[in-house]
Amino acid sequence: MNSALVQNTILSLVTTSLTFAVVFLLNHLNKTKSITNEVLRKMLHIGAGTLYLAIYFYNDHGQFSKYLNIFPNLLWICILIWKSQYYSSTHHPHDPVLDIMTRNQHKSELLYGPLFFNSVVVICGTIFYKTMPGSLIMGLLTWGDGLAAVIGVRYGSQRKIYGSKSLDGLLTFFIVGRMGLTTLKVLTVHD
Repeated sequence: MNSALVQNTILSLVTTSLTFAVVFLLNHLNKTKSITNEVLRKMLHIGAGTLYLAIYFYNDHGQFSKYLNIFPNLLWICILIWKSQYYSSTHHPHDPVLDIMTRNQHKSELLYGPLFFNSVVVICGTIFYKTMPGSLIMGLLTWGDGLAAVIGVRYGSQRKIYGSKSLDGLLTFFIVGRMGLTTLKVLTVHD
């Protein structure tokens, strides 16, 4: 068996396991009311996006097996679509996916931000695999967007620039997004 295929398969399974571990950890924090729902969602956002760094360890010489890096995101896309469409007569009061991935625990919300996020990671893991555009997109989406809301809500109440958007959040998006881009570029882009 091809060693690149074995390495990439193991890495994909480990990364997938980590995504579920992050969800269960954040679900525990949600149940104990340790943090607000908005911070919880952004922690998930940043945690899931940071797992994109695993792309560094994928063996590029494995022909198509390097694209196993998108397996966790494809799995989550299926879960999100299923959860958004699934109707149960026995409503569970605490659905971890709904509790931590939505603002208002509405199933339809799963088809917006969470689905979009995973779809973008799939595109970055295939079309933009270990390229500058992939690093740019993931750096801004993961850390820039993830922290912009947290900082903007916490510190930007006096400096609104558009609707509920603040100057503090905007600056956080660009500064932290740039730091994320630089980190991803150094670790994943091979010139």
